[in-house]
Amino acid sequence: MMKKIILFSFIFCLCSIPAFSADFFIAQSAVGDASGSSCANAHAISGLTWGSGNNVAAGDTLHLCGTITTAITVGTSGTAGNIITIKFG
Repeated sequence: MMKKIILFSFIFCLCSIPAFSADFFIAQSAVGDASGSSCANAHAISGLTWGSGNNVAAGDTLHLCGTITTAITVGTSGTAGNIITIKFG
């Protein structure tokens, strides 16, 4: 019985780990090394992808740098408790 309780506790803990989040910096065109780590090294908006396994996923924050002239179509909204945030400026 004790083994079952320990196994259940372990599985419960794994399922309740929050998603990892990241900050992505996006500009109209790639800037610097295009790593997306800051506005000085922003990804190009044309390469932006949405959803699990792509650039922007649940819990991430998207920072828009400079003037964006391209329409942004949001491809996913994240998950409960792990929304995608878009910040301007």
